Formats: sequence, structure tokens, C-alpha cells
Amino acid sequence: MTKYLRYLIALALVAGWAAVPYLLPGRLSIFVTILIYAPIVIGLSMLAGYAGQASLGQAAFFGTGAYVNGVLVSQYGANPWMAGIVAIAASGLLAYIVGGPVLMLRGHYLVIATLGFNIIVEVFAKQLRGLTGGNSGLPGITSLELGAYEGDVFYYYAAGLLTIAAVLLSRNLIQSRFGRALQAIETSETAAATLSIRSAHYKNLVFVWSALLAGAAGVLYSGWVSFISPSTFGLSFSVVLLTMAVVGGIASIPGALLGTALLELLREELKNAPGWLGGGSPESEIVVFGVLLVLIVMFAPEGLWPKLSKLVPALPPTGGERSSEPGELVFDRGDESSAVLTTGGLTRRFGGLIAVKNVDLEAGPGRILAVIGPNGAGKTTLLNLMSGVLTPTAGHIGVAGRSVAGTPAHRIASRGVARSWQTPRLFSLLNVLNNVKVGVHRHGRAGLVRCALTLARSEEQRIEAQALAALDLVGILDKADNRVTSLSFGAQRLVELARALASGPRLLLLDEPASGLTSTERDQLVALIKRVRSEGVAVVLVEHNVDLVMNLADEILVLHHGEVLARGTPNEIKANPSVIAAYLGKAGDRNPAAPVARSGDPLLSVERLNSGYGPIRVLHDVSMQVHSGEVVAVLGRNGAGKTTLMKAITGFIKCKGRVRLNEVVITGRAPEVVTALGLSLVPERRQLLESMTVRDHLELGAYPRRKSASRAGIFADIDRCYELFPILREKDREIARSLSGGQQQMLAIARALMARPKMLLLDEPLLGLAPRVVEDILDTITQLRGEGIGVVVVEQNVGAVLPVVDRAYVLENGRVVLSDSAAVLMGSTELEAAFLGRDLSGGNGVQPGIAASERKEG
Repeated sequence: MTKYLRYLIALALVAGWAAVPYLLPGRLSIFVTILIYAPIVIGLSMLAGYAGQASLGQAAFFGTGAYVNGVLVSQYGANPWMAGIVAIAASGLLAYIVGGPVLMLRGHYLVIATLGFNIIVEVFAKQLRGLTGGNSGLPGITSLELGAYEGDVFYYYAAGLLTIAAVLLSRNLIQSRFGRALQAIETSETAAATLSIRSAHYKNLVFVWSALLAGAAGVLYSGWVSFISPSTFGLSFSVVLLTMAVVGGIASIPGALLGTALLELLREELKNAPGWLGGGSPESEIVVFGVLLVLIVMFAPEGLWPKLSKLVPALPPTGGERSSEPGELVFDRGDESSAVLTTGGLTRRFGGLIAVKNVDLEAGPGRILAVIGPNGAGKTTLLNLMSGVLTPTAGHIGVAGRSVAGTPAHRIASRGVARSWQTPRLFSLLNVLNNVKVGVHRHGRAGLVRCALTLARSEEQRIEAQALAALDLVGILDKADNRVTSLSFGAQRLVELARALASGPRLLLLDEPASGLTSTERDQLVALIKRVRSEGVAVVLVEHNVDLVMNLADEILVLHHGEVLARGTPNEIKANPSVIAAYLGKAGDRNPAAPVARSGDPLLSVERLNSGYGPIRVLHDVSMQVHSGEVVAVLGRNGAGKTTLMKAITGFIKCKGRVRLNEVVITGRAPEVVTALGLSLVPERRQLLESMTVRDHLELGAYPRRKSASRAGIFADIDRCYELFPILREKDREIARSLSGGQQQMLAIARALMARPKMLLLDEPLLGLAPRVVEDILDTITQLRGEGIGVVVVEQNVGAVLPVVDRAYVLENGRVVLSDSAAVLMGSTELEAAFLGRDLSGGNGVQPGIAASERKEG
């Protein structure tokens, strides 16, 4: 649609609005009501829809404007125009005072707090009888007028002008630096903070903006009706306002207008409904609105306007016109002779757990420092400390020579620190270009007033040029106008990287940037990171893809249990025995288990399994078999697809291919059905119900057998679990939260055994456990093996688990790259290569690929 056509539509709407008093004089009051309420709902859409701060307190600001205006005019004889200005300012000031503490809350706590605020204002209106008239109300409020315009006609045009101003100013805010900050906060306050956005500041400002609109509406309302009472501004009206916003579209200015009009017309019709339909009853209004709200949430959760707008492609787009061409991406260069990032004795505790301990590192300009380590080593925690997402328990962090330990994330970002996340944290309300514009936030200065009045156009053009340059650098400039939700996972990663680069950082923190990418996308990523390094940017790279790290990093830091295990060049790290032991684990004193003689059909058969998460494909044609009484390990470094394989087998995620249990196809069946058929999963990190006791967990584990098992049989199985894990008998009545990590793991296994499975899947059962507990768990696996139960163990501690398994499959990037007996794999250089990416061409050991014995199984 051309710009002129949009102007023509806008002109037609204004003309229609201006003609209503002459065309429908008998219905003018309902239009006045709609136009008075519309600015309140627009403000609520800004607050709840765009900033994510749901409020049930807007009626309080509406009432504040009405009462301050009414008291000044009727009690003190103030000029109605001046009284109105004071009343609007009072609403904004009240919001500013209340917003600070209230907006520290989130979710339902925020809703309850604003609800309480609404009740407090209503109580004050009732109790201050000398000023407000109490429950009897406040009469005699002088109406506004302008020349020949008075009564309904004046208030129709006045409310209409207020609504038009609210629409235009709010639209300007949404499409500006201010609005992008709000929409970033709505999606992820944490991600917004790492882009230099001070969430508390912006939430408070939009709270004030919504209160100003509500206060202005209250001024018009009190003058129009000349009488106000507390019941008008009670909680029920706040619910009505929120319903209007939700019905029309909570994150939509046109939706706010639509929702207000529809519900106010519905309220009017309910007043005139027959008595047997509850006509004139406030209770009937609440019931109807409640039913309508439920239906909207169920069938149109985004509201009516987003659905209607898709049916009318000629309507103007919500985004602005492209005003710039790609500029030059300028990076923040400091003193190139000194380190950009330093840490000393950096430590972070979570209760009794030390996630990061005494980490010293240094990242210089134009160099790539890679941080690697096994699962749970503390890598992401370290990145969160550097970016200000977490506060150190002890130690020092310096950026460009200035200490930033304990500094909020938005201030660290303003120092030139940008980051990515393990899973892209893009802002779903914004398109690709506007997502990247958020990355330039720290270079802008325009606030609420300048953005609302579009007085920052030159700054906006500079921001857009910088964002386009970042998109051009990562190679997705052609996707600038796309919705981020429509992109592939790889493209979303590039958008996030472009957003980080758009800020022109001096320090770039990358958390698993290659995860989920295709080989082509990984090659593009490597080239891009090298180019960023050539610009003098210091890069800290956390990555599980060891091959990529070895080819890219200038220096590697290896973390293990939160401590620095080794540091050096890629070649030094690959040859370091401590690093190899950290990735593969240390073999205990156990003798390798004698392999089970396999005969007949396998108990579990997985055939060409493909699975993933949405557009992200994780597993590629994975096949494996497990026989009764056989213990099989699934090995691989982080991100290889091991946990995804367990979820696909047990039905927690969709998959293609075929999974058979005892010759019964279980592909596509619900997890509870799979469990009832004899396949139990002990998930990674146990996932216990913390407030339930040990016995409660065990009885819950028997739920799949509730129809067939007797009470005595369940008690007998509980005793069997206590024989396997005697410590659980002592903890019978203790809640899961009070148990140690090892005891919780025992409980998770016991709970799974209560279903009497034929096949047991254990996902990382040894993670974070003390050596003595590890031995107890391995003894249990050996005992279950002797009872004829098939066991699959997903584990990174290769050295500990290989002696108790018969065979192992090794996954890499979602594919089986190696499988053989445990005896063959022990000490195999090929196994080391799968974990550490070592080039073994021409070396000894098992040749790459799947063993011949495995290929025969099909």
C-alpha cells in the first residue's frame, strides 16, 4: 500500500468521526463513553501488551484524575481547564511514586499488587467524605465547554481528540527506541538488560504514560457526567478495562480501540436486555464478560484485531518505512595494548554448590579465548558473571581497565560488552531489523518525550543504518523485514549475532553459537567470528563443538567442576592428559563386565530415528538395539543429542522412524502409555517433586500399575527398592528437597523401578555425584542387569560407565559415529576423537565409523 492510500484511509476515518454528532445525535452518549475509555485501554495495551506488565489498577488512575478534577472544581472553585491539567499531573505523579516498588514484582504478584492499589484508592475515595462525598458521591462538577461546543457534543470531540492523540503518540513510542526497549523487556528482561536497557526505568515511564492517559480520561468523564462516586472506579471496572484490551488484542493499538468499542456496545445492550437475561444487573455483565474472555483466550489468544488484520491486507503496516541504507559498522576500540577483559579469583556459589571457583583469565583485543569443559563445568555461569546477569560471590571482573564486579548488566553492556545465548533470545514482537536495532540501544539518547513527538529522527536514522550494517555483515540483510518467528533456527542465531555486533562491542561473549547449526552455517559462523576478531574485538567463546574450537581459538581455557583445569593453545589442550580424563572420566578398579550373550529379538529396537525441536533437527537416522539383561551406553559430548534421543524414544517429543519395545511399535505414543508398556525413564537432573516424601515418590512410581497391582504388591516393591538403596528406608518420611544429590538420584531410579519396567533408561545418572555414590549407582546397574532388565545409560563419565556396560553407541551431532563392545572402546583413540575432535588420520585404533558387528544388527 502506498503512503497516500494510508493517508486517504486515515482522512476517511477522521471525517467519519467528525460526522457522528450530526448523523447519530440520539446515540452520541455511547460514543462519548467509548472515546473516554479508549485512551485508558490504549495505555493498558502499552503497559501490559508491549511492556508485559499486567495491571488491574488502571481504574485507580482514572478515578484519581476524576476526583482531583472534581474536588478542585466543586470544592475550591478552580478553573475547570487548570483543574484538569493538575488532575492529569496528579495521576502521573501517583503512578511514578507507586510504580517504583510495584513494578519490581512480576507475574501474578504484580497483578495482585495493582489490584491492591486499586482497592486502596477506592477506600480513600469512600473515607475522605469531606472532600469526595464518600459513598454518596461528589456532585456539582462544572463541565468544560468551548464556544458553542458544550454538553455531549463538546465531550465527544474532546474525547475524540484525546483518543487520536493517544493513538498517534503511543504509535510513535512503539516504533521508536523507547518502544523497542519496552518490547524487549516484554520478551526477556534479562536479555534486554544485556543490551543496555534499564528495565526499571522504562517500566516506570510506561506506567506513568498509561496513568496520564487514564487521568486525562478521568478529567473528561467527571466533567461530562458532573457527578462521580467510588463505585465507578472500583475493581470491576479495572477488570472491564483489561477485558477490553485482551479482546481487541493486548499488544495492539487498533485492537484497543476495537475491544473498547465492542465491549462498551455490549455493556449498553446488556443494560437493555430482558430481565430473564439479567438485564440491568451488574452480575450479568461480569458473567458475560468472563465467558467472552475465556472464549477469546481459548480461540483467539492474540485478540480479535490480529486475526481481522490478516483478512484485510490493504490496512497500513504497523512498522515504519525504511529510511536508511546500511552504514559502516564501527566497533568500540580501546587501548589495544591492554586486556579488554580480566578476572581474578572469580567465584560464584549457589547455596552449597560452587559453580565457579577462583577463575583467573584474560581476553585481549583481536583474540579469541575459548572456554570448554564437560557438562556442569560452569561455562555458562562464567559468561553470566562476565555480562552481569549474575553477581560474583567473590573475585574481580575488569572490562577495559574498570572494575565491573557486581555492576548491573545494563551498565556492563554500556561499557561495550555484548553477548549471545545458548538458545536465541529474540524479541518476538519485533521484526528482524527492529531486533537488531535494539542492539544499538546504548548509542541512543532519545527518551519518552522526544520519541512520542518524533523529535529524534536523525538519531533513528543512525540507529537504522548501524543495524542494517550488522545484518549485511552476517549475510541476512534480505530478511530485515521478516518476523523473527518465521526464521529457521540458524537464521535466528545470525539475527542474535547481528544484534550483538550492532552495538559495536569491544568484548563479544558467545554462548554455544554453533549449537543447532548445519555444517554450512557453522562454516559461515567461523568466518564471521574471524572477521570480528580482525576488527580488534575480544571474543570469549563457550562452545561444545570441540572441532570448531580447535580450528578457531587463539587460546583455550578448560573448566572442570567450576575450576580452571588447563589453559593453552589448541594443540596443547588436545594433548593434555587431564583434559582427556575430564572429558572421558577415569576408569575405576572395576573389571569389565562379561558381555551378555544376545539371542532372539531385541527388547528395544530404534530404527532410523529423526527428531528435534521445532525447526531444529537434532537426531539424524539414529539406530540402536538393546536386549534383555543387556546394559548399553549412549556416549557423546554435550549437544550430541543424547537426551533428545531419550525423549524421542519415550514419546516426550515427536519423531520420525520406528521405536519398538518387545516387538510393539511405540513410536508416537504418549509417555504414560510407553511407561505402562514397560519402558521407564530416569530424566537428567532427576526431576523430583521436592515437597513430596520418599514414600510418596515410590507410590507415585507405581501409578502405571494402579489397575493391576495389589496394595501388598506395591508395598513389596517398595521394600525391594529399599533393599537396593538402604538409605532410602531411613529417609522414608523425609521430603525430596532435604535429600543429598546422591540420595535424590537413588530415589529417581527407585521411582522408575516401581513401574516394573522391562527397559530402564538412565539419563546422566552419575552427574555431580561423589565417588562413593557413583560406585553405589554402578552396583545397582549391575544388579539390575543380573535380573534381566535392559538398561540404557546416557553418560559423559565414560571411564566410570564403560566397565559396567556391554556395548556403547557414540553420538556426534545427532548421528551414531561409533559403536562397539565396551572392551574394544576402552582406551580407543577413536573415542577420544569423538570427544576432543583430535585428527587421527593415519593413527592406530578403531577406524572411524560404526563397527562391523553393529552393522550386522541392521
